Amino acid sequence: MKQRMQVQGSKKTCYFSTLVRDVPFAGFQIVFYESLKEAVEYGSTAHHCNFVEELVMGGVAGGLSAYLTTPMDVMKTRLQVQGTTVRYEGWMDALRTIWKEEGISGFLRGWAPRVAWVIPASALTFMTYENLRRLQKDGYSSEVQAKPNMPVDRTPAMDVADLPSNPSQQ
Repeated sequence: MKQRMQVQGSKKTCYFSTLVRDVPFAGFQIVFYESLKEAVEYGSTAHHCNFVEELVMGGVAGGLSAYLTTPMDVMKTRLQVQGTTVRYEGWMDALRTIWKEEGISGFLRGWAPRVAWVIPASALTFMTYENLRRLQKDGYSSEVQAKPNMPVDRTPAMDVADLPSNPSQQ
């Protein structure tokens, strides 16, 4: 148990470290996305972003947020992957040690792979969010709309109440 805690860090440290990284990341991401969206739609009541614009804005928002929160990610990772020899006693010790031994570049280690990982995920997340929001706002159609020259099956769907309560009654 002792070795496991030393390798993985304490649950309290892991949870706190994740929150310290993820809460600012989420805040930055939302602020950047909404600011970009407002800038694209500025002065036009008729313009609504299309899916390509949403992908780009989501990717940019996620990339900027990932870059800005990389220092917290570096400290979180280093605290969580310490081996049996504890190198950092906590957040403040990790902050001081990294700054003293590596300077600012120590806090930005791994920023490029992190940003590259986050951009597509963030782009797809915001595009999906916007599309689902539009669907919800426009309302769901209970009837399939037919395309020209395409028949529509107007047979009523089976209701759940029509199903037998006991499968053996079939």
